Amino acid sequence: MGGISIGVVNYLAVAVAAFVTFMLGGMWYAPLFGKAWVKAHGFSEEEAKQLQTKRSPAIFFGGMLVCYFVLAMAMAVIFNAGAINTAVAGAGWGLVFWIAFAALKMTDHIASGKQLAAFGIDAGFQLIAMLLTGAIVGGWK
Repeated sequence: MGGISIGVVNYLAVAVAAFVTFMLGGMWYAPLFGKAWVKAHGFSEEEAKQLQTKRSPAIFFGGMLVCYFVLAMAMAVIFNAGAINTAVAGAGWGLVFWIAFAALKMTDHIASGKQLAAFGIDAGFQLIAMLLTGAIVGGWK
């Protein structure tokens, strides 16, 4: 295993992975599972609209994009240190990371009293995001 270095990161791959995840989130939480997510979290349609107005679109969407960039960057650094250099290996490690993060996130869910569907919708998005991010960052050298 090599050392940790950000100098050898493919920043274009990181940026593309972040953008792909951002676009996936837009599809996942709007047309695909938006209404189910609102219901699973126990919000009324009006409460959901009020939540949307609490943050400016620049902060909300910009914050999401920054978080996805940080995720992709962290995976790129880890992949470089571990010589992960194929899309399949990257997706495989994305799955491993997702399992760890999903288990940790489940502890929040258990204490929240929310429906299991709320966890399922979020965890499903995160699974696909981690697989895609891993594949893009792992395979694009």
